Amino acid sequence: MNPVERLLRRLDDALLGQGLDRFTLQIVGSTALFAQSTYVRGTKDCDAMGAWAFPDALRARLLALAGRGTDLAQQCGVYLEFVGQGILLLPEAPRWNPWLTLQQIDVQVLDPTDVAVSKLARLHPDDLHDIEQLAERGVITHEALVRRFLSAVDAQGFGGKGHILPRAIRNLNQVERDVFVVPETAIELPDWMDA
Repeated sequence: MNPVERLLRRLDDALLGQGLDRFTLQIVGSTALFAQSTYVRGTKDCDAMGAWAFPDALRARLLALAGRGTDLAQQCGVYLEFVGQGILLLPEAPRWNPWLTLQQIDVQVLDPTDVAVSKLARLHPDDLHDIEQLAERGVITHEALVRRFLSAVDAQGFGGKGHILPRAIRNLNQVERDVFVVPETAIELPDWMDA
């Protein structure tokens, strides 16, 4: 069992008998990849998406049990962290895949192609390595990556976050050249986008 699954199972156990309704955690980032492929690398955090409807009180309780510096996080070697929905570069309708059905928690993980798209906004070295490993294993394809990226362009542009798109396009083109070894996709942003 990988450290993220161990953390989530122990967190689920700790929540039993606390009178909580069943809820769903949506996992993004590299930990979502580890759940859906043979790819694993070191990480210290398990990023859950902080959707606008996720209750603040529940988020605080989960972080108190499994967040950075907690006993549970230290035992498992990984901690739970929430990331804001607004900072992620996501397609219009992100694809969530079921991963774990626990006693209190249903865990969904972001589809690998959508994870790769989300990494294109910043493309740090670990992000590039993640995408390389997914492509090498055949988990993502160039065609699917471009299709989902174009959906994210539409979502971000209509959502008033077009300013992040020029860099994301440059990063997509880098991935196309260096990882997939294909010609760059020309993407023109409409004038109305606040790019």
